[in-house]
Amino acid sequence: MAADPLTQLCREMFSLYRSGISLFILKTNYEEDIDDVVSVMYDRLYFRNHIVELSCGRIETDGLMTWAAKVTDYRPHTGLSLYPMQRRLFADSALKDYDSKSPYYAAMAIEQLACLSNPNRPILLILRGADRIFAAAARQDAGALAVISVMSRIGSISAARQADGPALFILMSASDTSRLPGTLEAYTQVFDPVLPDDEALRGLIWAARERHGDTIGELKESTDTILNTFRGLNRIDVDRILERAYLKSNHPMYERGRVIREIASAEKKQLAKKAGLLEWIEPVSEDKIGGMAGALEYLRSRARIYEDISSAEANGILLPKGILISGIPGTGKSLLAKLAGSIFRRPLIKMDVGRLMGKYVGESEENLWKALRLAEAMSPCVLWIDELEKSFAGAGRSSENDTFKRVFSSFLTWMQEKTCACYVIATANDVSALPPEFKRKGRFDEKFCCYLPTAEECRRIFDIHLKYTPGRRKLFEDGSLAAELSAAIDHVLSAAAETQNFFVGADIESLVNDLYIDLFGSKPAGQEALTARQIIDRLNDLAQTRLADIRNYGRTDADEIERCYRTLADCHFRDASAESSLLSPDTTGYNAALMKRFPRNDA
Repeated sequence: MAADPLTQLCREMFSLYRSGISLFILKTNYEEDIDDVVSVMYDRLYFRNHIVELSCGRIETDGLMTWAAKVTDYRPHTGLSLYPMQRRLFADSALKDYDSKSPYYAAMAIEQLACLSNPNRPILLILRGADRIFAAAARQDAGALAVISVMSRIGSISAARQADGPALFILMSASDTSRLPGTLEAYTQVFDPVLPDDEALRGLIWAARERHGDTIGELKESTDTILNTFRGLNRIDVDRILERAYLKSNHPMYERGRVIREIASAEKKQLAKKAGLLEWIEPVSEDKIGGMAGALEYLRSRARIYEDISSAEANGILLPKGILISGIPGTGKSLLAKLAGSIFRRPLIKMDVGRLMGKYVGESEENLWKALRLAEAMSPCVLWIDELEKSFAGAGRSSENDTFKRVFSSFLTWMQEKTCACYVIATANDVSALPPEFKRKGRFDEKFCCYLPTAEECRRIFDIHLKYTPGRRKLFEDGSLAAELSAAIDHVLSAAAETQNFFVGADIESLVNDLYIDLFGSKPAGQEALTARQIIDRLNDLAQTRLADIRNYGRTDADEIERCYRTLADCHFRDASAESSLLSPDTTGYNAALMKRFPRNDA
């Protein structure tokens, strides 16, 4: 029987320790992750003799900041370090009565522990929050520099595998390793914390049921659905969600599927807020988009895989990676990304690569690692990267700095090798600015382009914005003027076709908003609300006299649209619109004029 992932991690650590590595870092924000590792080390008889914890750092004493340290005896399975052992462990050394507030006490304590440890009676030393020591050493703090120097010497001696050398196993926790001193890099192994697998998650669920005396029935909601909700979360997060689920509802666990999903979603939202590297985005509903039916149908087919991941994997289905959406500005690329959250029914998070760039060496790569780890922790999810070309444009050029190249390379590697249920949707206005590595198969499953909307799509976009808010919908809710409204919209499209003043979605939104504002500002005194008749009359007036004065994107940026179309054709992008949108009846002449001025490469 295969060992669980945590046991495998501990075995790997101990194997490295036996081969001469003595310094280990667990990259985590959770102290419980260290406790879990130490408990397994203790249970497997690796360290039965001494497990010691060293706490050190700057404290304020009599108004002055001084360096202090304390050595305690660690008790596995309790997580307690309450037993000072300075006199017992250091009874025969000079540290017995040494001032623990000396800046060099921590370094001397580590050195003494290394002398006391031997291959037959090894000592495991726990050092939590090592990133604070690394940061202090970067500021030339005497106590931190002494600790770094001693650990470097221990690592060097252990690596040389000298028979009489120290056998100290130093286990550190750190949320940030970007400031790991160069003198420690060669002797240090860095590990990610182990997240609970499906078996462990089932155990946590049943443990929660037993704690609350809940033994009624099986889970009404599919167990796989519950497991999908918990995947990527730390054991502590899962326990907290289960406890909150019992506090929020008196129903037994088998009826708690919806409550669990709601709480897990809120927990993941908190993770994004606390990290500050990802932005939680509220998805939009499908009635807010007026086109791109081809891309929507594609996303629905992929979302079905995310609804039952375990079954899909059992049938040999690999999880979809994501899509790249490009096209001219204002055509709804960002809206499509927001809609994906609703289609997948998963958290939608946005990553701004510019926010990840730091000023210190290694900080940018560390921020990217944290952001991607957070995205994995929030999986199953949809990860949206907006304006991709601004984040990675020119990454392959020799003029770019090394930090930017490393961030780009790390992101490409993650895109290629990720196995988590994190569906990536990237949007770009200018695909020609992207490095070629982004455009090949393997990074994204499909590439979609957003052309200028067709007449049918323009009608839907007009209808959406004319009825976008409750106040606007109320004007047309009786449906008595539906035919006249449709005729007025067609009138506007006919006028646009005659003047080649073609719309993008953003043009229509702006036009309708201005229409409402102008009508409200000019309504007669005493009139409380606008009427549907006023809206229709203004649309007809717009088509007859004023549309020529409006500079839509299709007129002002015609050369840019032509260039964009050629680039999308060269890169083999697929039309996001449904094929039927160009074939539907069009009495306005809009489609014919649009295709004559801007022919689509696949039409």
